[in-house]
Amino acid sequence: MEKVEAQPLTVMDTLRTCTQDLHTDAEGQDFQRSMGTGNVQREPFIKYLGQLYYMHKHIADLLEKHRDMPAIQKVLKPYHQDLTCVTNDLAYF
Repeated sequence: MEKVEAQPLTVMDTLRTCTQDLHTDAEGQDFQRSMGTGNVQREPFIKYLGQLYYMHKHIADLLEKHRDMPAIQKVLKPYHQDLTCVTNDLAYF
């Protein structure tokens, strides 16, 4: 029988594994269910967009700060730091 070596986890594999419980919990919330059905109210949605903006801004700042790390260089793309979509969504409301 041929021996198969285990592949090291990528940054994305680690992130996926470490946040799985948080994703599962979030999907069970009333707001997430209302988003899935398209029946979300305006004010909670605007608050949600604001939270998305701060989360993406923080991640973009961290990616910039650590852009010279080999693990970050392997996965970093210009669109990872682009806040245009969430900024445009917030401006719409």
